Amino acid sequence: MTEVLVSSTVLILALAALRWLLRGRIDPRLQYALWLLAALRLLLPVPLVSSPVSVMNAAADVPAAVQRLTAPEDRRAPQPAPEAAAAQPAAVAEPQAQTKEKLPVRTILKTVWLALAGVMLAQNLAFLRKLRRVRQPLACAESPIPVWLVPGLPSPCLAGLFRPEIYLTPEAAADPATLGFVLRHELAHFRAKDQLWSLVRLVCQCVYWFDPFVWLAAALARRDCELACDARVLRGLDGESRAAYGRALLGLVTARPGGGQLLSGATTMQLGKKSLTERITLIAKKPKMAACTLVFVLLLCLALAACTFTGASAQPGPEPETAQPEVQPQPAPEPEPTADTEAPQPVEDDPEASFQMAFPMLNYATFQRYLAEHPEEARQPRFD
Repeated sequence: MTEVLVSSTVLILALAALRWLLRGRIDPRLQYALWLLAALRLLLPVPLVSSPVSVMNAAADVPAAVQRLTAPEDRRAPQPAPEAAAAQPAAVAEPQAQTKEKLPVRTILKTVWLALAGVMLAQNLAFLRKLRRVRQPLACAESPIPVWLVPGLPSPCLAGLFRPEIYLTPEAAADPATLGFVLRHELAHFRAKDQLWSLVRLVCQCVYWFDPFVWLAAALARRDCELACDARVLRGLDGESRAAYGRALLGLVTARPGGGQLLSGATTMQLGKKSLTERITLIAKKPKMAACTLVFVLLLCLALAACTFTGASAQPGPEPETAQPEVQPQPAPEPEPTADTEAPQPVEDDPEASFQMAFPMLNYATFQRYLAEHPEEARQPRFD
């Protein structure tokens, strides 16, 4: 999950920066479609391939640090000191060693996931149940799906996952021109299957509820969804019709967003003052995307996908050490015998060796000089 969090954060920040830099110069439909890259990266559990351009190469130590922080050893109960354990009997030390573990992080995450999923499901079911309880049918031949009139509804919306329906306010149905624009707007949501993309957004919010960047991406994607729908409605309209659509939008959209709108799957128009200003500006400006801008956006998306949908390249491991041949220790050379050291081993027919064997305390050379100085002694028998 660490790789998903790091790469998705980089991708979301890049898409948000691109949205800010190219505001008014990019087609809102393409701007909305770019958020599908972030949703796909969040829902893809593993990287596709390893790449040297992956952002994980720059964050190679992050998974190891997270693993050290979440290792089972960090959650173990403290063990008694060796001296204290030795002093206590085994029957007393064992219950103290089996202390209660802390609640695992995964258990906490799963609990919050289930709670948030239950809140999302309960809120959307309650909203649909309220709509069906107070709705009134409205005849509309140009709509392929049912249209209902709901008193007290904050703004027109498209609600329902597999069988979506259009719900209008009494103010929208009072004026035929406004009714036509509202129907075109909600039918544009229906043809683009925006209710299904809303479900994908809710799943990402539920799974990554702890990531603030995911909530940022959800808010921007929800705003771009309305901008893309406006672009579909305004396609082919002249300047006067565009102005009429803008006036109808100002009369229906509330400047203050409703509570819990990010958890709603309906395509409501309660997006806030900033979104309303952005929508009116784009309606009046009628932006056109240049070909060079389209090429730049596509190339940038390919680069972002290469950096965020891939994993870190394999690091070369340490080379195995070759076994060095064992060097046999050489024996120390024996010291050469001197005159005062131990006599050499006798050799056959060696008079000096025989003399040394018989008189180990005497020196043979000294004895020969003595005989040379006293010739009378030379006539004595020799030690052959």
